[in-house]
Amino acid sequence: MKVLILDDQEVRHQSFAKIFSGCELTHSYTYAEAVTALQAEVYDWVCLDHDIHDGSWTGYHVAMFITQLDQASRPHTVLVHSWNPEGADRMTAALLAAGIQVFRRPFSDT
Repeated sequence: MKVLILDDQEVRHQSFAKIFSGCELTHSYTYAEAVTALQAEVYDWVCLDHDIHDGSWTGYHVAMFITQLDQASRPHTVLVHSWNPEGADRMTAALLAAGIQVFRRPFSDT
C-alpha cells in the first residue's frame, strides 16, 4: 500500500511510519513536495495536515489539488489529521464534494 504523508512536524511523520508500518511511505513537508508526489504516483492513502507553515500554502491547497486530479490518479482514501477545526472542515468538505473517501481525526500518537 502506498501512503503519502503531508505534515511539517517530524514527530508526526515518525508516528505515521509506525501506523503504516510495512507500507510504502512518501514523506512531504510542503505543498510543492506533496503535489510533486501526487503527480508522480497514485496513492492508496494520503494523510493531510492543514497548517504546514509553508508560506501561504496549506493542506487545503493540497486537498484542492487532489480534487482536480482525474479519477484514476486520485488517492483511494484521505485522512485529514489537522487540529485546525476550520481548516479541517474546509478540506473535508472539498474532498467529500469531489467524491473522495475522507476520514477526519485530529492527530494523536496513541
